[in-house]
Amino acid sequence: MLMGVRFLMPFFLSLTFLYSSTLEVYQDGAIYTVPKDTTYLGFTKDISAICGTKSLDIISSNQCLDEDRLCREHKKLQDLMLNQDALSSTLQTLSLFETNSQSQTPNTKNWIEAARTLGKQKAILKHEIEALNLQIASSKASFMRQAPSMTYFALDKDGCNAPIEIRFPYGQIGFEHHYRADILTNKKGRIVHALKITNKSGIDIDAKDVKLFYRTLKTHIPAISFSPWVIYKEAPTPQPRAVSRVMSKEVAFAKDAISSAPSAIYEDAREYRLRDLHLPSTGKPIEALVAREEVPLECATYVYPYESIRPFMACKFEPTVEIESHQWEVREGDKVLNSSATGRYQDGSYTIFVNTNEEILVTRKRVIPNDKSTGIFGNILKKQDGFEIKLLNKSNKIQKITVVERLPVSTTDEISTKLISIDGIEKNSYKQNKEGQLDFELTLNPREEKNITVLFEISHHKDITPSY
Repeated sequence: MLMGVRFLMPFFLSLTFLYSSTLEVYQDGAIYTVPKDTTYLGFTKDISAICGTKSLDIISSNQCLDEDRLCREHKKLQDLMLNQDALSSTLQTLSLFETNSQSQTPNTKNWIEAARTLGKQKAILKHEIEALNLQIASSKASFMRQAPSMTYFALDKDGCNAPIEIRFPYGQIGFEHHYRADILTNKKGRIVHALKITNKSGIDIDAKDVKLFYRTLKTHIPAISFSPWVIYKEAPTPQPRAVSRVMSKEVAFAKDAISSAPSAIYEDAREYRLRDLHLPSTGKPIEALVAREEVPLECATYVYPYESIRPFMACKFEPTVEIESHQWEVREGDKVLNSSATGRYQDGSYTIFVNTNEEILVTRKRVIPNDKSTGIFGNILKKQDGFEIKLLNKSNKIQKITVVERLPVSTTDEISTKLISIDGIEKNSYKQNKEGQLDFELTLNPREEKNITVLFEISHHKDITPSY
């Protein structure tokens, strides 16, 4: 009868967990609420337990349940360590026997034969101990990836008549977003959003209701009170000493405006919910699907020579929901193009930067024509500048690429810029906008090389020193 009760206890316990337990996971911790009759925890560390308003003691226990998966793994590890101790003890005994034998005066022939046998046995034992040490180290590392402690803990729940709230610190139970883009055709793709939930707390989780919060459990709000807005009389301050090649505020602003690209980050609190989650403490993530949809997806090759001469493939689409993590896995069929691609909101859509295109070689160098000084009374200085871009298709197939370049722009009337010429391509092969962006839509035949030369002019008063 007792054996039957013992057999049924884990079954009823698992049912109680399944239909009564809840789990809340935050960015800085987790809360696992279990029934009041829960006693055994697991190989845990740095957790706390609360029953109503009472804190419960967490005590070490040697009553590790045989039905517990981690208990079985821990017992296997203990058996390996016992075997290690036994082999080491046997080796020590043989060494002691060998020392005592050498102190006597045995028959030389018999002693030599015994020494050979003894040496052979010692060598075998040393080899077995070395192999066992490697196995123990591997098993221990595997166990510690699943649990933070080698000690089994239980709850001292004397007088507890309410559900028990177990609180885990940061890093033991967590989740992260997993986004994947599947390139189906040149114009269509599949966007997959999943959550990867990981448990390495040492406690296997079975929860009926699970909530995942993309915010912290502990929120600190600094004390705020009213303070008057006072106007002070400004005291004159000494002017800083001038240094060579100082950039004017207007030109500095223009430079920053060109080099930085807009991006959007959604920062509202997000929440996800799951039902009937079995989350064993394995240290390996369990994937829960959130959404899967097919969208128009445009993929092309780009290069920004003023920033980098490495061409890259990028895919753009318009998301129907907010993208909350900007690391992507990109696939085309069964081939993984990039397992850690970067994405961001850009120009009203979302762009995934897939991988580099090593089949197109790009170089960029500066071209400086002769300076010219013209204008009323010779006070206006006009300077021509420019750059040359070379593209080489090293492959045996046609390559299409968009080259994104830029011209300097000014936000002050004291400095003006204008495009002089673009040589090497037809006029309808590029576009120019007011911010100085130049887009070249190019098609390169196999082994073809293209040279593009861009010249522009900067005009300013001769006493002004522009920087760009």
